[in-house]
Amino acid sequence: MDSNISLSESFVRGEATSRFWGIFAKAASIGSAFLILASLTPYQYGVWYLFLSIYEIFSQIISLGSGVIKNEVMRFIGENDYGRAKRLFGEYHVARLILSAFLWAVFFFGAPFLAFRYQQDFILIIRSASFLFLLEFLASFAQSLLAMQFRFGASVRVSTYAKITQFIILLGHYFYSYIGVKEVMFSLVFSLAAAIIFILPTAIHEWQPWRARVAADKNLFFKVMLGPGKWDISRSFISHVASRVQPFIIKIFLSTEMVGLYGVAKSLVELLLSFLAVDTLSTLVPREINERSKMRSIFVFGSKYLVITSLIFVAGGVIGTLVLFSLFFENYLPALPLFYLLVLMLPVQSFGQMVDVFLVAWRKQKFTFVRSVSRSALWLSLLLFLIPHYGLWGAISAELSAVLISAIWSYFYLLRLEPTFHLNAREIFSFGAEDRLIRDIFFNNFSAIFRFIRR
Repeated sequence: MDSNISLSESFVRGEATSRFWGIFAKAASIGSAFLILASLTPYQYGVWYLFLSIYEIFSQIISLGSGVIKNEVMRFIGENDYGRAKRLFGEYHVARLILSAFLWAVFFFGAPFLAFRYQQDFILIIRSASFLFLLEFLASFAQSLLAMQFRFGASVRVSTYAKITQFIILLGHYFYSYIGVKEVMFSLVFSLAAAIIFILPTAIHEWQPWRARVAADKNLFFKVMLGPGKWDISRSFISHVASRVQPFIIKIFLSTEMVGLYGVAKSLVELLLSFLAVDTLSTLVPREINERSKMRSIFVFGSKYLVITSLIFVAGGVIGTLVLFSLFFENYLPALPLFYLLVLMLPVQSFGQMVDVFLVAWRKQKFTFVRSVSRSALWLSLLLFLIPHYGLWGAISAELSAVLISAIWSYFYLLRLEPTFHLNAREIFSFGAEDRLIRDIFFNNFSAIFRFIRR
């Protein structure tokens, strides 16, 4: 990356490129969701959501510690210590490869032992899902390598290729055969494999500069993972497991159909939230973490536009889902009121992810661990208390409460670390010279993409 490019310009360039390719990914995701909802009943969608939750609990093991590893690698790069950056990057992904292979073997060879209870179709789904562990490793390895080289557009293309391929596969099933849970799973596996094949030449090209660099002799992986990494690992695992346990609590107290309705509402919110992800920040901020004035500038700018954009998405999501579901998905109309309440968490989570970028960059993993444990305990306690009395409304209320308390707690902790990060109404609602500069950078880079100029 050119050292003369400012952090703000790097951020906006990365975001512009990511958003451009993200448009295609999100369009394909919406198309796939349309086909799935049009084909599956609420009960089938509930089965799929439960199966996906089980898989994601195990798949989380593969990415444990990814946040702190990326943070340390980018800090090394910011210090021009490429030897340690290469060493840590390599050690981490070797460990991930071993875990991925182990989980693949457990699922692939262990699935037949469930034949005493489940039919062969279900066993086939499990064995097919096992390949996702290996494919997700390869895809995330390519994405990490490309992001490390500041090729944000290429990194996002992995997801874009996968989403478009999945949509094409599902479209073929929709018109020429049938879409069930098995077909959805197959589409997921084949699309991810296709995305890896498509991005492979770019990834190989970006690896060439790193081949010439000499990795440091000293092992770094265990030092990082047992140091700040232990908090990140524990936080990620507890938080992720708690969120994936929720559908099973709903099934126990209510029914699989209720899981389907909740899953639809939650999936819609997650789709909108994916538009607001700022993946480039977690790569750029650690690189210049000691420049506090730059850090405050990007925090204010990011918070302002993320919250404003999230409010626009809330309004658009409410109107859009009402029209679409009334026309095409009458079976899922009971999920809309749940979505209308759950979507209110969008501005809160958008702001929270901005705060977390800086907490991780400043190596405050211990705090994020304590916060995640507390939030998970509160969330699960509220679920167990509210669901028996208020049904799905209780589940939604529990999640909203946990997210709001977590975001407020995180922000006040950030202010203790850096009081200058205090936001005021004038900064949030005013638009000055810096906003115009950021706007110009964004549109210039977006226009360059349309002209097929690669950065």
